[in-house]
Amino acid sequence: MQTPNENYTRNIYTLIGEENYNEVIRILENELHSFPDSTAIHSIMAYCYWQQEDYAKATTSYAKLVQLNPNNDSYKLHLAHCQYKTEQYYEAMRSSCGVQGDALKSQTSLLQAAIRYAEEDIQSAKSILAEADQEDIDIMMDTACILYKEDRFEEALDKYMEVKRIHGFIPEVAYCIALCYYRLNRFSETVQMITEIKSQASRQHPELLRSLAGDSVDFDAQGLIQKAKDAYVVEAVNLISALDYDQRHFKEARDVLRELPNRNEEDLDPITLHNTAIVTMEDDPSASFNKLTFLLQLDVKPPETFRNLLIGYCKFDYYSYAADLLAENMQDAVKSMGQPMLDFLDAYLLCANSKEEAYRKFDELCKVNADILRRLLREVDESRKTHDDQQQMALTLQFEAAVNDLIPVLMSQAKIFWDLEKYQLVELLLMKYADFCIDNRTWKLNLAHTYFMEPGKMADAISLYEPLVLGEEHLLDVEAIIVADLCAAYVIIEQNEMADNLINRLTEEEATKQKEDENVKLYHLSIIHLVIGTLYCAHRNFEFGIDYVFKAFNPMHQKLNADTWFYAKKCLLELIRSLALRQYMIPDVLFDKICTFLDDVDKNGKKIDSIIDLTLQAEEARENQTISFEARVIKAMLLKMYSF
Repeated sequence: MQTPNENYTRNIYTLIGEENYNEVIRILENELHSFPDSTAIHSIMAYCYWQQEDYAKATTSYAKLVQLNPNNDSYKLHLAHCQYKTEQYYEAMRSSCGVQGDALKSQTSLLQAAIRYAEEDIQSAKSILAEADQEDIDIMMDTACILYKEDRFEEALDKYMEVKRIHGFIPEVAYCIALCYYRLNRFSETVQMITEIKSQASRQHPELLRSLAGDSVDFDAQGLIQKAKDAYVVEAVNLISALDYDQRHFKEARDVLRELPNRNEEDLDPITLHNTAIVTMEDDPSASFNKLTFLLQLDVKPPETFRNLLIGYCKFDYYSYAADLLAENMQDAVKSMGQPMLDFLDAYLLCANSKEEAYRKFDELCKVNADILRRLLREVDESRKTHDDQQQMALTLQFEAAVNDLIPVLMSQAKIFWDLEKYQLVELLLMKYADFCIDNRTWKLNLAHTYFMEPGKMADAISLYEPLVLGEEHLLDVEAIIVADLCAAYVIIEQNEMADNLINRLTEEEATKQKEDENVKLYHLSIIHLVIGTLYCAHRNFEFGIDYVFKAFNPMHQKLNADTWFYAKKCLLELIRSLALRQYMIPDVLFDKICTFLDDVDKNGKKIDSIIDLTLQAEEARENQTISFEARVIKAMLLKMYSF
């Protein structure tokens, strides 16, 4: 026979087993009125709050338990953990210092090291770990973590590999090894380790196999999301996406994220949501900005969130949005970016009001970066002489990172001259840093663009464009504007056969992609036709130029968007301007062709925003912001000029 108390206790633990923590808390809160100093009640409530990740309330419960049980080291340690989770680092350290027993010494050392690490006091964290048991797996992991934090990736890798040798395969360790390989630019080994993580996950959880193979699975219904996280599949897939993105394989970076458990966007973990925003920013900046803004409001978010949102605004020249974001989050900015990045952003935001002052600041930053690069080059040469391969590798990575720091500053400085159409000055500025940037793709690409705009230097542009384009197996993997510029360059120097070869290759590749996915959106051919058409229109060869522009919209319902329409209407408006100045007489055939085109645009563009404001949602567009409206206006202007 069971007593009421036994039934009561059984009910409580049954609810806990069912993870119905809210109901447990509701019941025990009522009991607290009768037993305010019950250790059992406060202990269970603290546990439930912890499981719910409500660390603030868990802190209150454990503080009460410490008050009721001043000699209980376990409660003191739990209290310190909760305070650490709520970023009360001083209080957490003080609570952990109250733990006196040897039984919890190792756990206490780990927590204290984590507290110092969170406070950016790396030396203190290292000192704490140095006094702990060096064979303890958690101590080894934390030591490796600190080495990684100090950018000592080779040493961190060795420590993680040691853990793997001693303790076998552990998903977290395997992911950390992959991350170290990634930071060391050992990408093939990164991929191998991620493959091992996915393979182990599939063996331990066969139900994950379908997702990893790219099949769509309703993971919410099967309750497997947590298993995917525990197996570090989420982190591994995000890392391979980052690797693809770094190598400019943007489509692959997007596609690989689809291997993850099939979830609604609002259910995505912060890392996946962040990376989804990054890999889709070029195609849908507005949605990416919304995702990153949402993440900023969360307590737990990827540390790069603020930086990437700010850089995203800058990339699309939203100076006011960037300035407001920076002003409202200066503390986060200092913490997540450091002074060099803040100095760059300060100079960048000056471009909106004072280009002269912005140029001066960019120049100062470039000189600082150049001094660092010269020093690193000397040290690399010295390491070669001493045959110190490990030192040489570390210095080479530092040099590449320093070049990557220089490039955005240099390109922002050059853009000031570019916007003023002073292309020779752009060339001189880029060549000033050629010794450091000669192998950098961004530098070579922008130098090619500069040559493209300078009279008599088209051959130089082609010599830089060709390795970037012809060196790729698939032209669709190259940015469309680069292929388009190369085609236009061939046309300008009358190598039309070379341009036709590129266009034919792209036609075949787009047709193949279209067969694989009928809904895929491909714009490479469209952009090539627009660039070549614009080139002819600029020289008032409107019959040929307009015909090329119209080819960019075949089929209209797939190719019409704000970007393609922007370049098409520029050509049409140039034609209308020439008509108004009586510099051109439009043939009837071309007039009819343009009217038919504009009617087709009017039909297909009623719900497409024509204003390229990436902070607006398409549904927010007013009627006179649509492509349809602009097509009707241009047709009215054309009719007026035709009768003029």
